[in-house]
Amino acid sequence: MDNVIGTAGDDDLTGGDGNNKLEGRDGDDELHGGSGDDTLIGGTGDDVVDGDGGTDTASYLGHPSAVTADLDGVQDDGAAGEDDWIQSTVENLAGSSHGDTLTGNANPNTIHGDACSLICDGFSGGDDSILGGSGNDYLYGWGGDDYVHGQGGADVISGSNGEDDLNGGSGGDTISGGNNDDSLDGSSGFDALDGGSGVADWCDTGDNGGTKTGCELPLGWTWS
Repeated sequence: MDNVIGTAGDDDLTGGDGNNKLEGRDGDDELHGGSGDDTLIGGTGDDVVDGDGGTDTASYLGHPSAVTADLDGVQDDGAAGEDDWIQSTVENLAGSSHGDTLTGNANPNTIHGDACSLICDGFSGGDDSILGGSGNDYLYGWGGDDYVHGQGGADVISGSNGEDDLNGGSGGDTISGGNNDDSLDGSSGFDALDGGSGVADWCDTGDNGGTKTGCELPLGWTWS
């Protein structure tokens, strides 16, 4: 694996054929991942993030402020005052420890928050994995059969369309399944679960109880 760290200036970093970690740091940087599964950290400044081949992640881990980032291939990403360009060759997003807004695209994405409250939107399309942080998060799966895990905090989770696997994690969560047959697990905390309009939703409020509506089980199942 290539682990390449840039300077305080404007860098052009290119990875090899393996799974690379490229970090631009300060300056207006260009990061090109190569053919492997790469982690690309632009840092501050107006950065170009190009995954090239493989399954790649644009990461804002360690960024000093909240970011708004998406996978639409348009140059409009980053923190206030920044103008990053996450190109369409990037499949996944990782946020900072601040209040981010992260949005996927119509392909299968993995979207991962860090420590603080955030909004994650899987967009309408692929089967997404959306992971919250330790704050109070808003996590939306939208289209596709999505896996959404709130982790810490009191989260609001919606599967929307698709047959979704929704887990609140710790904290008192509000979880809504949406239009199809979903699995809702409140885990710990006092949770409010709504299976939605599906006909075979599985709901478990978890260790500390809670409320559940719109939850129907397939024939032969029992409540846990």
